[in-house]
Amino acid sequence: MPLNLAESALSVVKLGENTLSAIYAGETRVYPNQVQISIDGGQIQTGEPGDSIATPLTYSVTPSNQSTKHWTSAQISAATLTGLPSGWTATFSASGDFGLQTGTWSITTTNGLFPATDTDILTSSLTSTIAETSWGTVQVTVNRSGGFGTGTTNLTLKNFVGSSAGTTVTGSLELPVGQYVNPTYNTGGLTNNSGVTCTGSFNNNPYWAKRHSVNCTVPSTGTSSSNVSLTSQGIFQSPLSYMLPSYAVAAPPYQSPVQGASLQSSSQVWYINRTGSSIIDTRLQGRLRFSNVTGSSDVQFANMFGVNANSGGTASLPPPPSWQSLSVNVDTFSGRATSGSYTVSMWSNWGYDQSTFAAVTASNSNWPISGTGQYVR
Repeated sequence: MPLNLAESALSVVKLGENTLSAIYAGETRVYPNQVQISIDGGQIQTGEPGDSIATPLTYSVTPSNQSTKHWTSAQISAATLTGLPSGWTATFSASGDFGLQTGTWSITTTNGLFPATDTDILTSSLTSTIAETSWGTVQVTVNRSGGFGTGTTNLTLKNFVGSSAGTTVTGSLELPVGQYVNPTYNTGGLTNNSGVTCTGSFNNNPYWAKRHSVNCTVPSTGTSSSNVSLTSQGIFQSPLSYMLPSYAVAAPPYQSPVQGASLQSSSQVWYINRTGSSIIDTRLQGRLRFSNVTGSSDVQFANMFGVNANSGGTASLPPPPSWQSLSVNVDTFSGRATSGSYTVSMWSNWGYDQSTFAAVTASNSNWPISGTGQYVR
């Protein structure tokens, strides 16, 4: 609280010719009533004694040698900081991958309130004690063949010395949208050629490319090398099928006739009664083909926003959760009549690579996959 004379706070208090820098009542400073906290003269915060400290002061540290040392979770939890003034405390946290780790001491008073006196904490008086563990890197060259395609995959695996580091290698060959690898034909695997010995196994989760893990034990600090080969039977041997999606184009495609510059349609791509055992292909995309505009032979496409992967609906009920409304500009169709009709049909990349689309021929619903509408320009 301020030191007042009547109703006015005193801005200066003097003893003779000298201005008093502070007045205390016991341990608490009563003039001036604001105190300042800082660390090495920075991160200054000001408040009255007993006010809450909104933001802790921070002190950053790193391992002694970032290229060879790293802190484990247990070492972070056991870190200590000494040299703080009485009544102050600190908590430690750290983040960053190997070679990039940074730790932060968050420093505040034990009760979280401004102290009675100015406090400038000097980091030169602090001692941060954190045990360290050596880490290293294995650079792995993976030579692909067979169902994994050709060429090489280069891996950078990091971990503590004596611990295993690993990742999954995905082949460069892909099955068409709607198909995934038959694990019956996942034979072959990993062969060590030179350097650090690595191990691994096929990943048999439904996926459209061959996948195999590569795990290597880090032998020392610094960088070690490994050269391996990865092969398998062909990817196209008896592939399995993802769940067939459902397509729908509202009939007529939109309120009829459509007035203005847009040819519009309501449509959806979704999955019927999807359960935990149903497997869907996340590569699936849908698009609408606008054609047969009266007087024009032009064609325009509109990409759908995405596949609704939620459960819901039946073969005869509307798709969840709602229709997607798409449109194209009628004026882009050369030679079109002032009024007339247009056709909307559903296309998708099902059965093709991710960037190739064709007219939908099979759907897991009773909804139409094309429709005709009227327009007036």
